[in-house]
Amino acid sequence: MPRGAGLRRNSMAWGGWSATVSKTDQYSSDNATATAMADWLRARSGDKPFFAYVGISIPHFPFTTTQFWLDKVNTSSIHPPWLAPSHPYDTHMSISKGCEEPTTAATRMKVRAVYLAMCAQADAFHGEVLEALGEHANNTIVVFWSDHGEMAFEAAQVAKDSFREPSARVPLIFSGPGVAQGVELSSPVSLIDLWPTLSELTGVAPPPGARGYSLLPQMRAGAAPSLGDHPGVATGMFFAENSDTGAFMLRAGDFKLIQYGKSFPWFAGYTTQLFNVTEDPLETNDLASTHGALVASLEATLSAALGLDIAQVDAQVMRNDQFIWRNYMTANKTEARVRALLNETYKGFNDSDWQQVQLWNRSIPAPPK
Repeated sequence: MPRGAGLRRNSMAWGGWSATVSKTDQYSSDNATATAMADWLRARSGDKPFFAYVGISIPHFPFTTTQFWLDKVNTSSIHPPWLAPSHPYDTHMSISKGCEEPTTAATRMKVRAVYLAMCAQADAFHGEVLEALGEHANNTIVVFWSDHGEMAFEAAQVAKDSFREPSARVPLIFSGPGVAQGVELSSPVSLIDLWPTLSELTGVAPPPGARGYSLLPQMRAGAAPSLGDHPGVATGMFFAENSDTGAFMLRAGDFKLIQYGKSFPWFAGYTTQLFNVTEDPLETNDLASTHGALVASLEATLSAALGLDIAQVDAQVMRNDQFIWRNYMTANKTEARVRALLNETYKGFNDSDWQQVQLWNRSIPAPPK
């Protein structure tokens, strides 16, 4: 779809957000996965090394649970979400996810409670697997991690697809031989650090070209913590079907920088954001306008850490989008058919939106001068 056109429309695939307390468990497949892994661990014999990946999909939207798991949640401790972001990127993401549709405070709080109930159930699944390790618990490296978080109506959004903390910050927990107990790393790390860390822990060389840094110097048992080769920052780059332009993120110390692509003139107002996530964990106070020197320094650090010219990358992705649109999405289709597809994809698609799509298709994306 024409991502860079900047349409303020909700995709038909998103919206109608609610939460359900069902009489039946909706996660039988996750239960089967955890049980199968636990059975395999209990049945194995000998000391032959093994590698196992256990993928549990919960917690993930749609938001549904049973009363048993909801009873595990202290609902009185759940705070209401912050709903007032003013940045145009946040506004677009809220609309594209269908969060501009009216929801009551009760619905939002129920979503948050049900999500926590889903976390409790996921915890039980993982506990079943860990318990099955039995006598091998002390000589097995275990890593617990997630690929994304959940906005749960923070910043008027749900799901993922955001560099704000509820979406971008995920658990990453190591245990086992060689790992010190009770160590919490103070500097930002990334999921791409998984491979080099596991490689060092197991003595298996990572393949050529593998990115990331080993975290072992920071959490090695019996040694003083050290960053080692790790730069002490975490980076991210995001393009997706429901975003309208590129987003680039740097976490360094207390600060988070989020920079946006401006390859089309209608993104000129997508200013860089700066948050002190230690003092402002909900990211309600954008410091960028009053910390110009820090913003410039962190922007340079982000570009260097990614090894990319951010403006050039965004322009190339936008050109790729146009290529796909012209050569696949609209090739050999009449205007009426293309508009029908857009009507099926976006709620409320109208003549003004069509004109914006045509302007986008005629424009040449380029880094801002």
